[in-house]
Amino acid sequence: DVYKRQATNYEKQEKDCFCTTAEYTIQGPNDLRVTNRCRKFSPTGDLQEAVGKAWAIDTTNARLKVSFFLPFAAYYYIVDLDVDYKWAVVVVPTSGSFWILSRTPKLPSQDIYDNAVKKLTSLGIDISRKRNVDQSCFIR
Repeated sequence: DVYKRQATNYEKQEKDCFCTTAEYTIQGPNDLRVTNRCRKFSPTGDLQEAVGKAWAIDTTNARLKVSFFLPFAAYYYIVDLDVDYKWAVVVVPTSGSFWILSRTPKLPSQDIYDNAVKKLTSLGIDISRKRNVDQSCFIR
C-alpha cells in the first residue's frame, strides 16, 4: 500500500553518514517523493539532502523504480516488510545495494535486524558492506 509508505524511515547503513533518514511523501496514486538526508562524518556534520521520485512498477507495490536524476533510475525491491510497515528491507538487485529501514531510530528488536541480514544473505546480497548508522541525534 503506497499510502502506508508515506513516512520518515531511519536507515541502518549508509557510508560516512550519521542520523540518516529516507522520507517518503505521496505525490500521486502510485508515486512518492523521496527525500534522503544525512549528516556527513558526524552527528553534527553538514546536512546532505537528495530529492528524487519513486513509482510502483507492478501491482504489488513491492517493486519500485527510483530516480534522483532523470532519466536515470534504478529498481528497488522491497524483499521483507513488517505487516504494520514498522520496518522494511530493500535491495537494488543490479548493484547489490540494500537498506534496512525502520520507522524509529532504533529497530524494535535485534531479532528483526538479524532476520533482515539472513534474508539479504539468502538472496545472495554481500552484507560485508553493511554499516550501522549512528542515529544518536534522534534518540533522547
